Amino acid sequence: MASDEYDAETDTYYQAFRSPDEIEPIQIPTVRHPTQGELYVLWCDIATCFPEAIRIQYDNEFIPMMRDDRLYRVKPHGIKYHPGVVLDVVYGKKPPSFRRKNWSSGNGGGSGPKNEYHAVPAHGVGNDCRDGTSAAKDEDGYTRGDSGTGTKEQQRGAVSLSDRLDAFIQQRVLALGPNHTSTKAEVKGNEKKKEEGVKATTAQDLPINQPRQKLPFTIEDVIKHRVKDILKSRYTWSQGHRHSRFFCFLPRDFTPPSSTTTAEPTSATPDPLAPIRNDTEFEFFYLCDCGDISENKDCENDNRPHWIDRKHTQSFYPVSAEDVDQMHLRTIIPFVGDYMMGVLEMLKYGVYINMLPQGVTQRVSLMIKYLESKGIQSCESFMATAMTTDPRIAVTESMLEQLPPIAVLDSMTWMELESRIDRFRTEEYADLMPFRTTEGDIRWMCVVHWRGMCSDEGLYPQLCEFHEEPASAETQYDPIFGVWSSRIKNMDRARQYFELAFQIPWNPVFTIWLDWDMTPEEEIEIGGAIGMMSAAMVHILVRNREGTREEVEAGLSCGYLPLMTAALRNPNIESFSLSSEEVGIEYHFGAIEDDMFDMVQLYEPISKYRLATVERGGKGGKIKAVMAGSDVDSVVKTVFGLAGGFHQFAELRLGIVSHPQRDRLTIKFPNSTAGNMLTTGKEVEKEKAKGAKTTDDDLYAFFAKRVWRDEFSIVTCLHYDREFFYAGYLTEAVFLVSFKDEGQLIRALITSNKRLKSLLLKSKTADCDPSQAYETCKQPLFDHSSIEVFTIHPRKLQDKMQSSFMWKNPNDQAKMRVDIICNQVDRVEAMFQRYGPLIEQIDINGLSPVDAAAMEKSARRKKRPFAPKRMCIRDVHLIEPSVREIFQEVIVKGSIDGVVVSGSVLSQATPVQAAGVKKDETVSAVKLEANIRIWASFLVAIRTKVTELSIRDDPQRRFLRAMELQPVMLPEMPRLRTFHHSAATPVGLSLFDRTWLDMLLQFKGPIPQEADMIDQDPSTVYAMGVFAQRSQIPDFQPITDLSLNGVQMTAEDWTRLLGYMDFSKVVKFEVIQKNPMSKETLLEIADAVPRDSKVLQRFYVQDDRGVDYDGAAALEAKFGPWGSTHKAGGGALVDLNWFVV
Repeated sequence: MASDEYDAETDTYYQAFRSPDEIEPIQIPTVRHPTQGELYVLWCDIATCFPEAIRIQYDNEFIPMMRDDRLYRVKPHGIKYHPGVVLDVVYGKKPPSFRRKNWSSGNGGGSGPKNEYHAVPAHGVGNDCRDGTSAAKDEDGYTRGDSGTGTKEQQRGAVSLSDRLDAFIQQRVLALGPNHTSTKAEVKGNEKKKEEGVKATTAQDLPINQPRQKLPFTIEDVIKHRVKDILKSRYTWSQGHRHSRFFCFLPRDFTPPSSTTTAEPTSATPDPLAPIRNDTEFEFFYLCDCGDISENKDCENDNRPHWIDRKHTQSFYPVSAEDVDQMHLRTIIPFVGDYMMGVLEMLKYGVYINMLPQGVTQRVSLMIKYLESKGIQSCESFMATAMTTDPRIAVTESMLEQLPPIAVLDSMTWMELESRIDRFRTEEYADLMPFRTTEGDIRWMCVVHWRGMCSDEGLYPQLCEFHEEPASAETQYDPIFGVWSSRIKNMDRARQYFELAFQIPWNPVFTIWLDWDMTPEEEIEIGGAIGMMSAAMVHILVRNREGTREEVEAGLSCGYLPLMTAALRNPNIESFSLSSEEVGIEYHFGAIEDDMFDMVQLYEPISKYRLATVERGGKGGKIKAVMAGSDVDSVVKTVFGLAGGFHQFAELRLGIVSHPQRDRLTIKFPNSTAGNMLTTGKEVEKEKAKGAKTTDDDLYAFFAKRVWRDEFSIVTCLHYDREFFYAGYLTEAVFLVSFKDEGQLIRALITSNKRLKSLLLKSKTADCDPSQAYETCKQPLFDHSSIEVFTIHPRKLQDKMQSSFMWKNPNDQAKMRVDIICNQVDRVEAMFQRYGPLIEQIDINGLSPVDAAAMEKSARRKKRPFAPKRMCIRDVHLIEPSVREIFQEVIVKGSIDGVVVSGSVLSQATPVQAAGVKKDETVSAVKLEANIRIWASFLVAIRTKVTELSIRDDPQRRFLRAMELQPVMLPEMPRLRTFHHSAATPVGLSLFDRTWLDMLLQFKGPIPQEADMIDQDPSTVYAMGVFAQRSQIPDFQPITDLSLNGVQMTAEDWTRLLGYMDFSKVVKFEVIQKNPMSKETLLEIADAVPRDSKVLQRFYVQDDRGVDYDGAAALEAKFGPWGSTHKAGGGALVDLNWFVV
């Protein structure tokens, strides 16, 4: 009995029938036979809906009338119900042209092509790509599964058609061909193809015009549901990163071109339907995205996205990028696999996309199966799974909810895809041309449809011949890349350029070099032309000039104010740049590297003088602008007036012309998420719309009505005594100051900016005393209501790490803490004296004896001693012996939570020792041994307090050997949680040929069942004795962060290392070995990966060659398909020799 779970409201099941004169399948309700108990469709209903029908079939398989146990046709006559299958209606003569009666309220009728004696085959949902031969038949001529026998099981045999649908799919797609016509000439060409037996299938309507039906879903309906978001997605030039929305990878087809002579099959021409092997390469294809565009002039030819067949042969199709191997493809599938599956299934079944030519269909089917093997769900597998539980149950609306629509690709994913495919300009690729629609999105089309969309075909010769005039000799029009660039010498030629630009709004990018000295009137005229343009990108290059008096007063001494004004006010330009160049510079727009496709598509002039950029991200989007100003006070007011206010801005950056990167003011405007309070700023803007001059009160009123949610960040190395800095806007500031001479100005700056959260002051002089500098600002910081961080940077010397002194929560004495990064030249004695108890973290790259003595004195205090949570000491061998002794005493006797020792035994101080300059250089053996002895003795002295140890060793790993010679073994470091060791180990040296490292890892690892005491080596006996007492250590910590870089690892080393690690507690595990890793070793490592760990963040293993095909296949069988390095939600990264789990 069929289940009644399909439609709880009507309790009705529908059978889908396809007629040659109908576009959509016709749904006829089924009934349950009163005696047989089976669902079936009455023949009288079929005859009413399809007059003159003589039989029903599925592809080439006849569907007989339902029979009883005695093989008599049951009355009333009818055919069995086949869920999820579209049955074909066959007529005795040419079917009538009138519209058939539609029994379903969810599907409207339609007219379509009429083919005499032609049964349109239905779609399938099977899982295999098998040969499309006819099904096996019984002796009486009926196919297996026919209800010709009397048993109930055989009566249900027709439902088993779903297990053989893939075989018929191949026959169907072989009879279909591409349909990508847009002109009358192509229509005639397609008609000729039909006469030759290559038929084209019209794609389905777009989902916008498709109401959701409540009837049994076919495979086409499921695909429509899954790809609806893809069809509705739109990408601007910057969002799509020059990609067509429709793309796919296909296995390379080695079948040679067809000829009159049939070639014998050889090993060089494998069967295209053969399984994809490890060495199979994949080709990348873009599809023509020509559907649903309002600019389509040929209304009778309703274009649909289609496959590109440039040479109209069965053996050659123009690829869109370099081929990739299977290993490369596995890294791409994780972030575009689902999306590509949707495109492939649209191609295969002709849903929204015109179906494929004969030579490609088999490759598409293979690719779908390949993606399924990598864990990507297809609509075919979904329907097969849904119908396997009970073959009589059709896919319903509730079941469809289990298959969510495919998510569209965001801008970052497009960028990732672009970085993983190679498109060199010297190669022959599919000629896709960008077309910008009136809505602002970019479509990449074939040449035929691109020309069909253009409003005037006569414009193309004018664009190509624009370089023939001397005033625009350097002109290049490249429709493949969507850019029209020109170097123009006079105003008359510029007018002609803009007149043509107005007529080609579909062209995305315009690059214009206005190479003459323009008058003010000409600048105004050029600005007016820019204001009328519609483009994705407009790049203007001008000559350097001094600003007029009006421009200087506006804070834009670089000039060209009319051009900037036009760009700010024109919402139809997505991206605008204005650059300047010296007179007489030779510049060619084609000078960008010709061999790099992505470099060619930068489309902007190479100029180091950028005056302004305006980006919207889309048509009418929020503005992100950068303006090269000469006076911050004036330019803020100027931009406010030019743009008609700040309500349309997302970010505004104002850079000083002389130092555009070092001196800048950035204002970030949040979205209007707080209701009317964030939008009432428009009231001020409306009052100033008449062009009245903007005042300080206007700006203050605007930001006040936005409840001060905007963020103001200033970075400047110039003198900061400017009115705008004291207006109270700043939330974050970086200034270059002299604490000795400008203390009063600094205090006024802090007091006037009530919303200041972070302030960084960089000292102009090297003899800065950070303690005294803080005392200068202490009182205004304490009285400030919003300050969170106050930082001082002494002047940075060459090749020296930047010192930093940071006060957190300086306005709250109870919460205030201090973080320090200091060098030997810094004056930190007073810091330990005044703020020693408040120091939370300290990173020491060197310390003078006087400063070290102050630290020791602060640590000996009985009340509130110096006891930071984290203390890091770098390159201990470069620290003076007296200072090292103080460090040892402070660490051993103090209560410091984290003690970090890091550095390199190879680093040496230059003759400028006082400046703390360090570098790695060739060190003599005697000097190296002295350095290592210092490291070993220092670590032994503080062994019970060390929590992190990071060291770069020499190739012979003398540090590890030195640790073995110490009188006290280092396995007694109970608090060590992080161990990083790096050394360029030569070939032949194993990881564990140094006993100290072996004992350390074993001591930190899980407790063994029995201690192996066969080895009577004294060091081993001692270590095992310490190991036996480990349970008595109160603060013992296992290693949770291990990194070994540049090591030589054997299979035995890996077995020991994995046994020493307690992976249930490991947070980070990284091993980079220089020698190759076998597949067996890699699988052993894979077995140790803690898949269910809640603390693991990174598990990274790599050799010098990466995983091979066999290893990748073995890991894929264990972990599933290749994963992505982009972990959503901050999940753990597991990378096994470039195989991402």
